[in-house]
Amino acid sequence: MMPQLTSPPWARTVLICSLVVGVLDGLDAVLFFFYRGVSPSRLFQYIASAVLGPSTASWGNGAIFLGIALHFTVAAVLGGVYLGFARLIPWLRTHWVLGGGAYGLGAYCFINGVVLPLTRAKGAGGWPPTPVLINGVLAHLLLVGLPIGFVVARAYRAQAKGI
Repeated sequence: MMPQLTSPPWARTVLICSLVVGVLDGLDAVLFFFYRGVSPSRLFQYIASAVLGPSTASWGNGAIFLGIALHFTVAAVLGGVYLGFARLIPWLRTHWVLGGGAYGLGAYCFINGVVLPLTRAKGAGGWPPTPVLINGVLAHLLLVGLPIGFVVARAYRAQAKGI
C-alpha cells in the first residue's frame, strides 16, 4: 500500500509541465502546420485570436508573443489540473502511462469541444479536418498527456524519496 503523500512542490511541477509540454506540442504544431502552408508567426497569431479576435494580424509581433504566452499558459493549466487529479487519485501517480494518455485524449476533446467554441478565434471549435484531427489526437496523447503524467509521477516519486 502506498503511503499517504501531500502534493509535491506544485509550482515547480507545473512549471516543468508547462515547459516540456509547451515545447513539444508547440514544435509539433509549428512543424505540422508549416508543412500545410501556415507560417509559425501566423500559427501563434491564430492562438492569440482566441483572446483578440480575428484581426490579430494588425497586432503584429504582439499577437505572436501573446499566442506563445497563451500556448504555454494552457500547458501549465493542463499540468496543474493533472497534478490536482493525481493528488485525489493516487493511481495516476503509479500508472502514469495509462493515466497520462487518457488525460491527453480527454484534454484534446475538452479543448476542442468546450474551450475553443467559447473563444473569439474564427472557426474555432468542433472537429477539424481528418489530418488535423489525427495529428491533434496523437500530439495530445504522446506530447501532452504522457509527458504530464511522467513529470507528475516523477515529482511524487522524488517527494517520497525525500529529494
